[in-house]
Amino acid sequence: MVSSKKAKRDLIDAAWNRYTFNDDHLPDWFVQDEQKHMKREVPVPKELVDDYNKKLEDINVRPIKKVIEAKARKKKRALKKLDKAKKKVEALMDNVDVSDREKAKQIKTRPSGVKGPYKVVDARMKKDLRAQKNKMKTMGRSKKGKTGNKTDGKKSKAKAK
Repeated sequence: MVSSKKAKRDLIDAAWNRYTFNDDHLPDWFVQDEQKHMKREVPVPKELVDDYNKKLEDINVRPIKKVIEAKARKKKRALKKLDKAKKKVEALMDNVDVSDREKAKQIKTRPSGVKGPYKVVDARMKKDLRAQKNKMKTMGRSKKGKTGNKTDGKKSKAKAK
């Protein structure tokens, strides 16, 4: 019945008979509700349904305004960072006093604010490592809690007296 439109239609059609509304002494609110909802649906032309579906598709295809703004901010930051790096490289390249080897070394110098050796790491890898460490911590806590000692190694007041 679910997949067959014809069987569904036949079932709905069979539900209508001349004794459907042959009830007496019904409350007014019920009669009004019946008049409102118990009318056979008027068949809608397929073209009209297609038009509405097309309008809905057009609405759903458009991206959300906040998403567009976020992407624009991200792009703006990336361009700003790239321009900054280009200016730094151009300044180094224009310097005549420094050899090519030293210029390459200066271009590869560490970012400002970083002390000691640093490693460029993928953001996904950092998140995975952090999650793994947290998982190990929580596993350690759950094992400690299974000792059965409710006082956590402290003497109870009754035993102390």
